[in-house]
Amino acid sequence: MFAARLHSLGGDLLTVAADIEPDLMTAAQAAEVIKEAAEIERTAAGVRLRCGHRIDNESLWGEDGERSAAEWMGKQTGQSAADAARDLECSRRLKELPAADDAVKKGELSPDQAKAIADAASEDPGCEDELLDTAKRGSFGELARKAKARRAAALGDDEARHKAAHKNRSFKKGTNAAGEG
Repeated sequence: MFAARLHSLGGDLLTVAADIEPDLMTAAQAAEVIKEAAEIERTAAGVRLRCGHRIDNESLWGEDGERSAAEWMGKQTGQSAADAARDLECSRRLKELPAADDAVKKGELSPDQAKAIADAASEDPGCEDELLDTAKRGSFGELARKAKARRAAALGDDEARHKAAHKNRSFKKGTNAAGEG
């Protein structure tokens, strides 16, 4: 039911996108199109974030040969498996954060804002409303700083932060787009 409605909306969006000629627009018209497109993008990303945990729980990804839900999600969205894994973690956390989940449902948060809030509020549930207010009124940089501070404060003393840092420590190797290691 929902998939068919989304498919129809997607077809309509493709038709509109094909008709848009940016060079024939005024700056004000282009700005309005950007605002509308951003709202559609946030709403669509919110649907993806809210549904992600179901893919992980149902193990749908195993049917197509992917090794993880993150790999499956990345293949569908064009994201890296690491970025898709962050989306899946956010999806799981949103289930426990009703106000943030509602804001995502309404298209009020970008995926980056949702992840910052979900990460911090999963450590300190009392900061959910404050971070949502910051997301709506402030910049992403301000939200990220506040979320980071709330996560650090939730860990408590220096020893607890040291243990958390040690637990989350990792080493990755590879090359970037420029071929640098």
